Amino acid sequence: MKIYGEDCKNFTEPLNNSERRPIVMIELKRFGIELSKKHLKQVTSYAINAGCEWILLTNGWEWKVYHVEFGQPPKVEILDRWNLMEDGIDELVRKFEIINYKSLKHDRLNKIWKRVKVLAPSSLLAAIVAEDTLKTITRNLRKNTGILVNSEEVYTGISKLLNEAAAIAMSNIKIPKPAERVKKPKIKEDKENQIEEESTS
Repeated sequence: MKIYGEDCKNFTEPLNNSERRPIVMIELKRFGIELSKKHLKQVTSYAINAGCEWILLTNGWEWKVYHVEFGQPPKVEILDRWNLMEDGIDELVRKFEIINYKSLKHDRLNKIWKRVKVLAPSSLLAAIVAEDTLKTITRNLRKNTGILVNSEEVYTGISKLLNEAAAIAMSNIKIPKPAERVKKPKIKEDKENQIEEESTS
């Protein structure tokens, strides 16, 4: 186990099993030091080198939990944050529960992260402009107003409701093309032939 800090550049404590990867890389800053991008960059490099997926950055009163997605380049996104000076007791209890021993043992951070990603703007926007959703909106608009609009018009209307960042994200999502309708075989002639046969018999 390696511990890094302002006054201790590299303190090493051996682990029982050196092959095991750390679950969370923790960066503790001195109380009173404001957390910065520099601190996050520092602990991120430690996490990447150790193959660690989670980061906890704190100065004693401000706490931040980050997720590391390994790629080229690696991507770091915040999962949660809280402040001992600003948040209420009940809120703090819920926040600290996600990093307690039981939560880490049962991989709760990953479960929370999956839910966060599902509810991310990109995921929600993709669901909103899905073919079935656009059809439902079109149908409801016609029902409520008596006016028929198409999916592209609904898409444009939705984009006007969004802020600039969300609108940019939405512009990267393609409008799904409506599925081709399967033409039903003509059975008119067969019915006429059947009627003629019945009449002659």
